[in-house]
Amino acid sequence: MATAPELIDHPPAGIAGSQSSGESAEIIQLLPLPDERGFSYQDLIRPGRLARGLGNLAAQARDLAWDQLLADDDGLERVEFTYKGHDHLVLVSDPDPATGIKPAQAPKIWLKPGLTELADVGSPVWLHNAVAKRNPGSQVMTHATKGMSHGGQAVPAGEAAARWIDIHAAEDLAVLAEFASGQPVDVDGTSWGSFDAAHMAVQNLRAKDGRQVDIRKLNLISSPVIACEVDPEEDFREPDLDEAALRATLTDEFNKHVLSQTIGLLKHPRQLRAVWKVAPAYLMYPEKAVSRAKIIKADLRSVQQGFGWHSLRLLASQLDEIHFVLGKKDPLTAPQRPQIQALQERSPSGSVKLTLIESAGHFATADAEQVANAIYGEPAALPKAA
Repeated sequence: MATAPELIDHPPAGIAGSQSSGESAEIIQLLPLPDERGFSYQDLIRPGRLARGLGNLAAQARDLAWDQLLADDDGLERVEFTYKGHDHLVLVSDPDPATGIKPAQAPKIWLKPGLTELADVGSPVWLHNAVAKRNPGSQVMTHATKGMSHGGQAVPAGEAAARWIDIHAAEDLAVLAEFASGQPVDVDGTSWGSFDAAHMAVQNLRAKDGRQVDIRKLNLISSPVIACEVDPEEDFREPDLDEAALRATLTDEFNKHVLSQTIGLLKHPRQLRAVWKVAPAYLMYPEKAVSRAKIIKADLRSVQQGFGWHSLRLLASQLDEIHFVLGKKDPLTAPQRPQIQALQERSPSGSVKLTLIESAGHFATADAEQVANAIYGEPAALPKAA
């Protein structure tokens, strides 16, 4: 994959080695199985071990309650592992057996949820299933935001408060490299997940030759990827724009919009089902509350800084396609339309697309079928496997 040196204004960012690069792939350690960290009768001999064993039993009971009562990920493979000391979760759908395509040889679709979304409940699972239904020959995977999934250990509060998008995206890119198996990848991000996805793609293009993931397309859903640091000779925005004032105004409008959308969800039975599951999911893990709050604050701060115009141009010039899928009622849509038009004028024909969903606000994936149709079209029928 070629790069555009004139657009690269930062040093390359390395990722985990892959087999194609001639280096050994970095091994991601799996989490212990429940019976490896649970209670045994030997714990009765030592009070300290007894307390730890009972604590593990309580945690397992809570996880079981989650799995039985709340989770929406039935039928999806759960891959839990550690990377750089942090717990991660990836939900996986393999290709439909009727296609005859083996998972290792299948193209990949990598989904990144929004800022406050848990990967295995509500709209992220609905979107995962809707995408898989329209791509029966692909392996579809949803990577939970580090520290936000209900499973695994909390990210230390101090680390959560200090984390920055470039470091987070580099880790996410390394995880993707492990799962991509050298196959082409489309990355679909929702809200903050699209901001993360765009940073992952930029770091991938700046990586050393032979160490890149074959990312072909970006689908940016409810995108907050708003350009900043635009060169004066290329500036497509209003003259004398104050970027700091724009960020403050957009943040205020967005907060009001999210509150209105949240209240609106309570009026619809399907969306209400997601809300009543997500709320207990947060309440069941109170020990993660401080860490999660700091993660949300830090990730929101990253988005508020904007996305470099040079980086956007790099993506538009090198990827097969960038597709912005935006709700017309979303306050973040209006400032992106001029930048999308500017990218279209400077990029290969058809490589930058915009789809507006007339009825949607920022919570577009509450209607996952509509979003999946906007990106992939209606699902096609497949013959049953023999």
